[in-house]
Amino acid sequence: QFITLNEPYRKRSKSKPMLYTKLENDVATLKVYPGFDGKRIEHLVEYGAKGIVLEGYGLGNVPLLDNHMREGIAYANRKNVPIIIASSSRLGRHWKRIYEAEIGMRLRGLKVIPVYDMLPETAYVKLMWALGQSADYNEVKRMMQKSCAGEITPFENLYTTDTSKKDDEQGLLALLSADPRLLIAMAAEYMVSSLY
Repeated sequence: QFITLNEPYRKRSKSKPMLYTKLENDVATLKVYPGFDGKRIEHLVEYGAKGIVLEGYGLGNVPLLDNHMREGIAYANRKNVPIIIASSSRLGRHWKRIYEAEIGMRLRGLKVIPVYDMLPETAYVKLMWALGQSADYNEVKRMMQKSCAGEITPFENLYTTDTSKKDDEQGLLALLSADPRLLIAMAAEYMVSSLY
């Protein structure tokens, strides 16, 4: 026996496992950093990449000031090459609130697929799998944003039955007090993004 279990084996579900034999190998990953040149995205598309994972910095941020990032993403969009935005930051169960501000607003008008707190390495392999099953953008997006094996932390709504602003503020304060590094990261990224 090669594997020793620490506890008794238990099945995840009653469904039978399925073997997917089709993977798209022409997938690339790029680590994004301040000063990143978006022309790299265009070069990868021209080289034949069928999908690209961008590992944003901080909460999944990508630089947009004088670096051709928008043009690179738009070029990939025209060529039907999905752009995935991943982050190494652990956002936990409140990821949806943070991503709406960081990714949704700043990249408006561009087709990108945020994968929330999925690790970039996981996003890379999952994109290989998704593109092996379908080349349709909407289907790839659906597959990428669906948690198949716990790779995306389930979203916990900040609102209770009362959707008042006060409840939202209390939920966000609880999130920030749980991890002060998140507050520092959000403040730093707000200052940087306000330059764009």
